[in-house]
Amino acid sequence: MIRINLFGGINVTKTPDNVKLHLGRKAGCLLCLLSLSDNLIISREKAAGLIWSDREDEQARASLRQELSKLKHIIGDDVLVADHQNIWLSPDLVTIDVVEFLANAKAAMPKNFKAASAIYSGALLDGIYSKSREFENWVSIERDVLEKKAIALMIKLAQQYFDAGDFENARVWAENAIHIDPVSEICHRILIEALNLSGDRAAALLCYTKLKLLLKTELGISPSGLTLELGKRLVSKITDPSVVAAHKVAEISSVLKPLFGDRSAVAVLPFASLSDNIEDSFIAEGITEDVVNGLAAWRWFPIIGRYSTNHYRDKNCNKSIISNETGARYIVDGSVRRHGEYLLITVELCDGLTGLILWSGRFEGKADDLYSMENSLSDEIARRLEPEISRFEYNRLYRQDPVNLSMWEILHKARVTKFQSGHTYGTKQSNVIAMAMYRDVATLDPTSSDAISGIATCHWHDAINSWSADPAKSLNRAIFRAKQAVELDNSNYMALATVSITQIFGQHDVTGGLITARESIKMNPSDILSRHYLVCGLEFGGEFEEAIEQCNYMTRLDPCAPSLSVLYGDLSTCYLLSGHTTQAIEYAQKCLSSDPDYSRGRQRYIAALVAGEKLSEAKHEYKVLKEAMPQFDLAYIKQTYPFKYKRDLDAYLNYFSEIGVQ
Repeated sequence: MIRINLFGGINVTKTPDNVKLHLGRKAGCLLCLLSLSDNLIISREKAAGLIWSDREDEQARASLRQELSKLKHIIGDDVLVADHQNIWLSPDLVTIDVVEFLANAKAAMPKNFKAASAIYSGALLDGIYSKSREFENWVSIERDVLEKKAIALMIKLAQQYFDAGDFENARVWAENAIHIDPVSEICHRILIEALNLSGDRAAALLCYTKLKLLLKTELGISPSGLTLELGKRLVSKITDPSVVAAHKVAEISSVLKPLFGDRSAVAVLPFASLSDNIEDSFIAEGITEDVVNGLAAWRWFPIIGRYSTNHYRDKNCNKSIISNETGARYIVDGSVRRHGEYLLITVELCDGLTGLILWSGRFEGKADDLYSMENSLSDEIARRLEPEISRFEYNRLYRQDPVNLSMWEILHKARVTKFQSGHTYGTKQSNVIAMAMYRDVATLDPTSSDAISGIATCHWHDAINSWSADPAKSLNRAIFRAKQAVELDNSNYMALATVSITQIFGQHDVTGGLITARESIKMNPSDILSRHYLVCGLEFGGEFEEAIEQCNYMTRLDPCAPSLSVLYGDLSTCYLLSGHTTQAIEYAQKCLSSDPDYSRGRQRYIAALVAGEKLSEAKHEYKVLKEAMPQFDLAYIKQTYPFKYKRDLDAYLNYFSEIGVQ
């Protein structure tokens, strides 16, 4: 077993005897490349290009072969493996400090934060330099990313210890962060606060004085307003933990803002209780917590919960200030008021930059069963908020040039572009544009489950709408890409939803598709698309009553969803095959009213008209359909209407046969 430590330099040992292995500089660079590559594998071309960028291609490849031979001799050819294209480390035979650090950082649990922070013993490859400019550029970026992660984790640990009243450990982790970044004001402020609250005001004042001198001598600047305010509180001998905590949390939230990257974060403020009943204040607390938990299931937006927003309670703070302090793009605020036997809850979604109210909603429930009422209302609030946040984010990104967007923003804009026309599946042109965006991200990051899932969805839309020259091939591509997306990230509910729809329509496996769709909804009950795919499974699985119930719930969840026309079409078929012809015609008309160009909606309308014995109208609609979709026939229905039961398929085919469709 080989142990590779890359933090603080490079140290490679052979366990269990801890025999140190002496490597050359190039070998160390190669191990670093492998350790930071996905699955510990890298192409020969990339390795040669980065480490020997100062040489011609053939010479670089020859140097790589020579270095590989030497390195295999040192660490073993069972540990370091290579073929004609790739080089990799055997994961069962190596342990790597950077890999362990990243795994613990990703786990997002306090014990993992502590483990990750303890692993970070210095900068990546500290003191190791390469003559290759390309490698130095690459390692500089990786070094900076890892350093910022380490500092952020240490700040989180300091915050957690501080909140628990353990000021000694808060001080230790603040000092650890300062050791990495000596001029970080936020780290110094945490240290000073911890010393002050532990009763050592003299040490806190000394640290404050040293910080001012350090900033002046090293950076030529004065302390920030927050640091100066801290100094004033020290001089005034303010040691009230609630006052200090309010300042501390605001500062920590501000410094953690870069952790969101380019993603738009959402801050949930504590819901206010507007009555004197102490029980109502507990309900407000519970609803706040449940809304945070509900929103946290949404992959796209980081959620800032009550531990970082609690100090705004009962304060009429400007939303723009809260946005600046927490790093949130959107602010969720709310209140609870008792009115007789009812509790009334008002919720607002605000733009953090402008303070403008983007959306508001009112919810009410009977107070006789507080526990179930609280759970159902908070669940409903979270599910209503998510589509609204997504919609405003879509609109913001749609106006921006893709050249200036991050990968996350490109992914989000691709989803915007798909539905900009208001059509259920977008248009053929918007599908092409979105596909190109998803592919751009997949090229930059081949492991992006979201990008691969987006590509699968575009292939699926090509197939179901017959936009491609070969719909069957598009369907197979959708199936392949959807499975690939889940393999990359089995927690990606959107990828799982895409698998479910390809199971239903691509493989005609309605039972399997239903199981997968329900799994997707478990991960995020608020996602409209996942729930709609569940509806498709229920519809073609003959479970019409539950399908109708789910459709009605979805229209309440998001009355402006772009998928409403498809939803109306699904409702039409469910009502039709369950014997309710009038409702089937009504919803088919709603479907076409929402999207007149939706061919499958017109197909639903034709079937409903025939069932209602309106044959002349049905024949007219069939003529319109054939102009838009010349390839429509009974074979198309058999291929793209995956009814589980033969009786349902036969009934549907008979409606079209009755007006001459062959």
